[in-house]
Amino acid sequence: MNATPPAVMMLNLHLCQSNADLLDEMRLMKAAREAGTVSNIVAMIDGFDDDERELEQIVEVRAFARRLLTIGFAAYLDLIPSANPQLNGTLGCAELAWIEEGVPPPPAGPITEVATRMVNAAVLRTRAAATAALGPFTPRGTRA
Repeated sequence: MNATPPAVMMLNLHLCQSNADLLDEMRLMKAAREAGTVSNIVAMIDGFDDDERELEQIVEVRAFARRLLTIGFAAYLDLIPSANPQLNGTLGCAELAWIEEGVPPPPAGPITEVATRMVNAAVLRTRAAATAALGPFTPRGTRA
């Protein structure tokens, strides 16, 4: 039996999205993760293709990344999708943490201890917020 690999869920985000809109997206991401219907969930922030600055240099994008982490949105994203050549240029939880702090993502290769601590703190914070907003994450096959 040849199984088709699950799809990538790509979310195009806009700074003007309300928390209610983002919560709706979170419900879709959580359901897809729990059901195992996607292999990756990644995001892109629209509206800055023509801006010469990097995302972490744009104050409004940093604030948006902070909001995505604070409300729990980033909990359902891949951790570091940019490490996968097929997903390069997309954002996950780690990239949002680095953007929030105004630091560029580390170059390919081992991640520094400082960058790791930054990501760990962001992951804990965003997972707690996601659980508070939508309940615990329950992957398929683990439900009572």
